[in-house]
Amino acid sequence: GIGAAFFGCVLSWANHQKEQNGMQHTKKSGRVAIAGAIGSTIFGFSSLVGLYFGPVTLVVVIRAGSLLPANALFSQLFKLRPLTRDDYLGTLVTISGVICFSIFGGSPAASPKSGEFLAMMVTTAAWVCNLLLIGVLLLSGLVLLLPHNDDLLTAFAITNIGGVSSAFMDLAAKGWSAALNKGIESAWGS
Repeated sequence: GIGAAFFGCVLSWANHQKEQNGMQHTKKSGRVAIAGAIGSTIFGFSSLVGLYFGPVTLVVVIRAGSLLPANALFSQLFKLRPLTRDDYLGTLVTISGVICFSIFGGSPAASPKSGEFLAMMVTTAAWVCNLLLIGVLLLSGLVLLLPHNDDLLTAFAITNIGGVSSAFMDLAAKGWSAALNKGIESAWGS
C-alpha cells in the first residue's frame, strides 16, 4: 500500500505539472509520469506477494489500511494539496477499521485449492456475476466516452469503474491464493 501511494502521488505530481504547462508534459514530467505508471504497476502486482504469507482477508485489509495514510503523507511531501479535517478523519477511520477488522474478523476460512477455485469459477452464479460486472464496467465506460453535462452521472460511472476493478482484483487475488496454496512453484505454472 505504501509503494502504491507513493507512485500514485508521483503520477498526481506529473499530472499537476502537465496542467500547469497547458496540458502538455514537459520532458521531466513525462518521464516522471512513465516512472509513476511503471512503479504503480509493479507495486500493484507485488501486493500479491503477501498472499504467500497470509490469508486474502488480512492481506487486502492491511494493504488498504496502509494506502490512505501513506497517500496523505506523500501528498504533503509532494505539496499536492493541504490536508483538511476530512483527510484526518478519513485516515483515523481507516486505521481504526483495519485494527477492528484484524482483531474481530475471526479466523479466515481456508483458501480454496486450485481445483476448487476453478470449479467455483465455472458455476452459473459465477458466470452471471462476472457478466453483470463486465456489463456495468462497459456501460460506465460508455458514459464517460459519450458527451454529457451531468456531473453526478460522471461520478457514478467513475465509482462503478473503481468498484468493478476492485471486485476483479479481489477475484484475481483469490485465484492467486489458490495457486499459492501448493507453493510458489505451482503458482508460476498457473
